[in-house]
Amino acid sequence: MRKLFTLLFANLLCMMPLGASINVTDNSLEDWNDLPAEYVVEATCPADGAFLGLKSVKVYADASYINILVEPNMDEIIDKDWVPFHVIIDTDNSDATGGYDEFMDANADIYIEGTLYEQGSSVSYAPGVYKWWGEVGGKGWAWRDPSTEHTDEDCFGFIICTGQLQETKSQFVDGKFEIQIMREPLLSDAGWNEDEFGIGFDIQQNWSSVGVLPQVSPTEDNPNGKTNKLKVRINHNDNIVKIATLDGIKYFLDYIAQTASVIGIDGANDNIIIPSPLTKDNVSFSVTNIRDNAFKGCTGIKSISLPNTITNIGEHAFQDCTGLTSIIIPGSVISIGRQTFFRCTGLTSVTISNSVTNIGLLAFYGCNSLTNILLGTAVEVVESNAFSGCNAIQTITCYGQRPPTVNDYAFEYLPNMIIYVPADYLATYKEHDFWGAYDVRPLGAETVSVTELVVEPTTTTVDVVWPSVSGAATYELVIKDQKGNVFCTLIFDEGGILKQIAFSAPSRGNTPMQPQVAGFSFTVTGLKGGAEYDVIITAKDNNGDTLDTQQTSFTTPAKIATDIDQIDSSSLQGGDRGRLILQNGQIFILRDGKIYNALGQEVK
Repeated sequence: MRKLFTLLFANLLCMMPLGASINVTDNSLEDWNDLPAEYVVEATCPADGAFLGLKSVKVYADASYINILVEPNMDEIIDKDWVPFHVIIDTDNSDATGGYDEFMDANADIYIEGTLYEQGSSVSYAPGVYKWWGEVGGKGWAWRDPSTEHTDEDCFGFIICTGQLQETKSQFVDGKFEIQIMREPLLSDAGWNEDEFGIGFDIQQNWSSVGVLPQVSPTEDNPNGKTNKLKVRINHNDNIVKIATLDGIKYFLDYIAQTASVIGIDGANDNIIIPSPLTKDNVSFSVTNIRDNAFKGCTGIKSISLPNTITNIGEHAFQDCTGLTSIIIPGSVISIGRQTFFRCTGLTSVTISNSVTNIGLLAFYGCNSLTNILLGTAVEVVESNAFSGCNAIQTITCYGQRPPTVNDYAFEYLPNMIIYVPADYLATYKEHDFWGAYDVRPLGAETVSVTELVVEPTTTTVDVVWPSVSGAATYELVIKDQKGNVFCTLIFDEGGILKQIAFSAPSRGNTPMQPQVAGFSFTVTGLKGGAEYDVIITAKDNNGDTLDTQQTSFTTPAKIATDIDQIDSSSLQGGDRGRLILQNGQIFILRDGKIYNALGQEVK
């Protein structure tokens, strides 16, 4: 009845040590020696025990994590590649709730079922979490998966009810498994006793228990050595992580690393603005991660502003956000997870920044309104079915010098796409097994009428417009930050065709028109909001001699200004107080989840 195969994909727990006192990635167990002894509990298997598969377990709990150190008896483990392991928890430390757990007292509120996989120096533990739904003290399989059978009251920040936090790992050191479980998302109808809880463990082979802890020596009346669960006191002095809601957005806050991960929203919100840094308890946190399932199913979201500090966008993060129409992936993001934008049917354009190297499996599957895609310079792999079902795609712009690897069905049933690439890379793309099957064209700047260098910045992009120069064979566009670091270098030919890209890259280019025009316009993306830049345009002849140089500076508007609390917004309805936000060079007032302009008019 216990369907393990469903658990292998249900990574509901976060066991990565986000600044915790137990580090499960250091290939060492020495940190257990430094824990306060009064909070560490241990159980060992009696020599004459009925189930010998577990030698010992240690447990330590702080305000955020349950830390477990498990030593199996490998002589009892036949299939070492397939080791079901269960954690049974009495969350409220009470016999008045919970049900049957077979070998211990019948008050289990939560049942965690997963599999230990020994993989060299590490072990993966990806469990499913089940809640007791039977009668108090009842027996049998009366457990239900809250990710599929729940009410809104069962949910906690879209963590259990919508699936995963992120791919997690524990470690295997000196024959012991070290596991770390985030405690707060583990909801039960009973709730948590914040001082003490009960816990027990079971390890199996062929779905029969071969190790149980705690247990006592068997007797005639108790042949299985059944006993009560371990009692674990929670050390609230070791509170180094917290889940908090700020301005309607739910975060996982790491007080040691001073980083924050977005895990969901609280209530309806159609325009999401994620600031970074944010402040809680006088601590400043950099927002670095959008966790798995963070906005899954939030159909009302129309726009979202992501800070340039985010490095990872997790699996299913925006799945079924059907109201979302466009997204710019910040230049800090390295990977886009599996099914991140799955079935975002309102999405019409997407810009993949130059830092992203991998586009995950089914990442944009079913985005049937998507017409234009831009792949930045760093994209190496487009995983299987990443853009399957995106039947409206017309153009893909690729900035990478090497054509990205495209796995099976990534762009299924799209025979008429036009692929734009820098001119110097044209032959490479045309000769590629995948990209060469399409209409590959050179990318170029738009031709315009202009007499001087003009820049028009937004928060993350800048439109650069420059005049043509008689006799010029190339135009070199360089953007530098105020420290003199080169952000990007673009080389255009005399007709505005983009030939080469170095370092970062632009957000889009249009098909070139005929040469000998008055000027050119091109848009560069991936810039930081609220930053100063210099832009230099150098026109050179066929010998590489400089004919003309034009230079100017610009500042991108701040993506998010510092929040100003308790402002006087008496001009708004009812004289309520609100919060000032500066975005795209305009001042807005955020009040009661709605956005108003300076005149007090609601911005839709």
